Amino acid sequence: MKPLFSTLLIILCVFSLIAQEIPFNESFEPSGVTYTYGAGGYKLPSIGTINILLVFAEFPDDNYDTTNTRWIKNSPPTNMANWVDETWSTNPTIGSLTHYFNTMSGNKLKIIGKEIYIKAPRTREEYRSLTMRRGHIQKEILTQLDETMNFTEFDSWSSSGDYNHTNTPNSVVDMVVFVWRNTYQDVSSYAASLDFGNNYGDLGRIGSLDVDRGLRHINTSTFGSGVSIRGYLQTGKYLDPFRLVLHEFSHYLLGYNDMHNGYGFWGNVVRLGDKI
Repeated sequence: MKPLFSTLLIILCVFSLIAQEIPFNESFEPSGVTYTYGAGGYKLPSIGTINILLVFAEFPDDNYDTTNTRWIKNSPPTNMANWVDETWSTNPTIGSLTHYFNTMSGNKLKIIGKEIYIKAPRTREEYRSLTMRRGHIQKEILTQLDETMNFTEFDSWSSSGDYNHTNTPNSVVDMVVFVWRNTYQDVSSYAASLDFGNNYGDLGRIGSLDVDRGLRHINTSTFGSGVSIRGYLQTGKYLDPFRLVLHEFSHYLLGYNDMHNGYGFWGNVVRLGDKI
């Protein structure tokens, strides 16, 4: 097999040895693709700086474990400011995404970004009655954010094909990560009716959303502009939200569900300090 990945991706594969025993719940379309294994990441670069937007969101009618100190209802998660550094350095915030990818890549993949906390403008029941699902819900929130923020800094890369990336803007936002406090754990029927049945390597698959007065776009499709994590407070040994973000984001570096086993057998990635 040709070497596709930098040190980052090789180590991600090594950490996947525990995959067989992981009840990992996500959804990502099967590929039917024959991988050519060029140099670099599959849909995002494995070397360079990627600036991501982390949106920590909650519904106003979220009544699950409301006083959980990890994320108390009506406030940001306790450790939100430690998820990613705004500027890159060789001494990042310990335990952050910046720190993780510095270590995994030997400082070659530089993940920086911003964290934002927001409350959805409607309750889950209101969204259900309007037949609005995950993609429409997240689009509504991004449209609201667009009123007060500029997405220019999150558009740094162009691609002319798989594994072929250029560090120039292309008017498409590179990566938005939605992490929800809770979407279904207090009312299980919302998982299916609002399309939060899994964690996803996309933002909802409803096409493109214009931001910055049409100068840039957010692609909600598979391998578009982001991922969706359905529950910060999901329970289970392998359902830590940091781990889930790493896993879904890494699809953009490695590929479809095929990469869970067979090609790369990466299956899962771990937080620094986890015991395997």
